[in-house]
Amino acid sequence: MNRFVALIWNPEDNGSTANAQTLARRLRSSSSSWRCVLEANGLLVFDRGTRAGITEAYRLQGSVGVVVGRLFHRSKQAEQMPVDVTFDLKTSRTLIETQGKHLADHYWGRYVAFLRDDSKRRHYVFRDPTGALPCIFTEILDVSVFMSNLEDHISLHTDELHINWNHIAAQFWNMRAVTKETGFERISQVYAGECMVVETDATSGSFHWEPTRVYESGVIEEPEHAKKALKQAVSNCVQAWASCYGGIVLELSGGLDSALVACCLGLVSNSAQVVCMNFRPESPEGDERYFAGLAAQKAGFELIEMQLRSTDRSLESLLDTRKHATPSMTTMYSETDKLLQRLVQERRTEAVFTGQGGDHLFQQMRNPRSAAEYVWQHGLHPELATIVTDTSRLTGKSIWNVLGQALIYGVFKRRFDPYTIYERSPLLSDDAVAALSPKAIVHPWVENADGVPAAKVQHIELIVDTQPFYLKQSKYLDIVHPLISQPIIECCLKIPTYVLTRGGVSRALAREAFRDELPPEITARISKGSTTNYFNRLLIENAKFLREYLLDGMLVSERILDRQKVEEQLSEQALIRGARRIDIYTAVRVETWLRSWAGVWHRAAA
Repeated sequence: MNRFVALIWNPEDNGSTANAQTLARRLRSSSSSWRCVLEANGLLVFDRGTRAGITEAYRLQGSVGVVVGRLFHRSKQAEQMPVDVTFDLKTSRTLIETQGKHLADHYWGRYVAFLRDDSKRRHYVFRDPTGALPCIFTEILDVSVFMSNLEDHISLHTDELHINWNHIAAQFWNMRAVTKETGFERISQVYAGECMVVETDATSGSFHWEPTRVYESGVIEEPEHAKKALKQAVSNCVQAWASCYGGIVLELSGGLDSALVACCLGLVSNSAQVVCMNFRPESPEGDERYFAGLAAQKAGFELIEMQLRSTDRSLESLLDTRKHATPSMTTMYSETDKLLQRLVQERRTEAVFTGQGGDHLFQQMRNPRSAAEYVWQHGLHPELATIVTDTSRLTGKSIWNVLGQALIYGVFKRRFDPYTIYERSPLLSDDAVAALSPKAIVHPWVENADGVPAAKVQHIELIVDTQPFYLKQSKYLDIVHPLISQPIIECCLKIPTYVLTRGGVSRALAREAFRDELPPEITARISKGSTTNYFNRLLIENAKFLREYLLDGMLVSERILDRQKVEEQLSEQALIRGARRIDIYTAVRVETWLRSWAGVWHRAAA
């Protein structure tokens, strides 16, 4: 993944200009790989790791800005998406006049835009609506600094960082929460779809792109129209991403979503070299080789199978010790990484594609408020009986329960809070719980979703939940989630949940849209594989390490976690039951994050 650093300052202030020049020298001296892609009045943008056709620096005419990342033109046909995007003078002016919103309306991809408006003495930073590229913001020596990797903060500034302990505690409420905060005080994230306006004496942010606006722009309800729109969006986006790479590894589980990606890759006339990989745990319930084989054969791709072994696996060797902005970015490596590295060398692979995001967008969730969405749109229409029956079949709830939800959220339009499903971990100390803010895990897209049906509010929360998939990054190749692309997100937002799950079947519309391209066994399949036993056994095998790592760790010493509660969950019987498996894994990831920054952050801040 490429990296960027942007410096924004008041060019009329000699002190700020000198500070910006100092920071630029520090950055250049940290690595010869940095290149300056824009030097303008009060704006310097650097990047490294760019690759032609994959990651670019798209310069605007007149040195008024640059877009870092990968852009595609909006169009109805994949073949109409040119490899190269250029901005003429007129488009460059439009980008400035709209503060970057023109990008969200006429382009898509993964990008962050840096723009300057001399007439208003403002700078704009706009992050694409999917949040595919990280964008972190802080102030250093009166200079506004935006970066994709917080490790570069060390190169720019020597002062100690201060841990944001409330953010740390919130990881045990929902580690996948997407918030403004990071693991450090005075360092924040730019939201996906947000434009930051940097002025001489203030910095503010507002959204150029929000799911609510997309939903309100026009509902696609007629099933055939919706099916055609969804198929076109998915096909175009997968094929557009494929056009960037010469070699691709597809993680093919055998489920519907990765099979959709496989079939779309197989339809590309100038297809990249694609090899599929299927990872299976030792337990039979996670073995999906049969379905993966069907999908690979249908698409015409080679399938490599690999078994995940929990026995004799050192949990310590899997820890991610890189320095990230937030613990939620800290992952755990697996044995699959070694195989991927080998494929990179042997097959000249440039990217890993996944089917992540399909469950969220196509409605795998069995939402009992789908019938309420129909009532919201149409009132007590005769077709409601069919929708209620479908929702009852989908959720397993009684017709009376579904009718009750339709009355509450459809007729009376009561506001729905999707965050009620999240519970604070019982491992948290009483002090940590008391300090947690009720909004610690709330995203503005959900909070501001007024005038939207309850089922769509939950759908929006699921769309927010796709962004953490981009947090996992690799040092040696790109990780691409083609289903989490702006055109697909917008298409799914416009389609009511009762159309996405028509007939009472999860992801029904996606199944129907690709019925002719998928093996019938996958189209008809409702169940999903599970890796629960694999992770439970991994914990049990590493019980001794876990007890030493967590009980003697920073989370306990800083009283974020209650030592006694943690110790109880690390007993042999508790690990075998696996009831708090997620909490233990969260603790390991957060503890690893804290230790990765040891010596940099200031312990007195606790």
